[in-house]
Amino acid sequence: GVGPVIALGTAPCCGLFFLLYDGMGRHLRQSGVSDALSTLLCAVGAVVPVSLLGNPSDTLKKQLMVRADGNVASAFKTVLRARGVAGFFVGWEANMLKDVPFAGIKMGLYETVRHLYRRISKRKETQLDTAVIGFGTGVVTAVLTNPLDVGNSLLKARVASSTTQGHTLTSVLVQEVNIGGVRALFRGLGPRTIMLGFGSTVFWSTFEQVKRGWRELGQQQMIAG
Repeated sequence: GVGPVIALGTAPCCGLFFLLYDGMGRHLRQSGVSDALSTLLCAVGAVVPVSLLGNPSDTLKKQLMVRADGNVASAFKTVLRARGVAGFFVGWEANMLKDVPFAGIKMGLYETVRHLYRRISKRKETQLDTAVIGFGTGVVTAVLTNPLDVGNSLLKARVASSTTQGHTLTSVLVQEVNIGGVRALFRGLGPRTIMLGFGSTVFWSTFEQVKRGWRELGQQQMIAG
């Protein structure tokens, strides 16, 4: 099923994103870069390598979901037989076009709402606050980026045929609108909204916990040193 593919692809990608986003953020803020620009640069800088790393698992996931291959092994064989190893990286440009704005919107929304919350409440957010903010911004991100996900899924679904050649993300989206109207770009919005809402809750709660742990460990090492 899709579960193992999501697990295998998500774990290393999230870990790498955590490391890159937080590391670049600390460096940029120490260099005097504004919070807004820092968030944007970190999101883009972190998501580019993560998007490339996650492309094979994303290809398998879309193959399982759209073409209804029975299991991961059969989906793997289908892609390998059709395009070879390069088949697992088909659509990486489309993935990048989806992932870069997605990361910018997701991180930007969260950081903006978090700063507004601190300014209005005059205090730092609790773990519950982080979860609620993460859920809300995840839902908004899901709605805003759903057309990109629809187009990306259609491109990935054509991996086993020559129909992928000559198509771009834009041409696929235009074709969908011509066939089904604008509402066609929001297919699957309900499940995606729920998935990204709860996914963002877990993502941000974990991110803040890990970041807090790193800082405490660093302080302990400074005291011990």
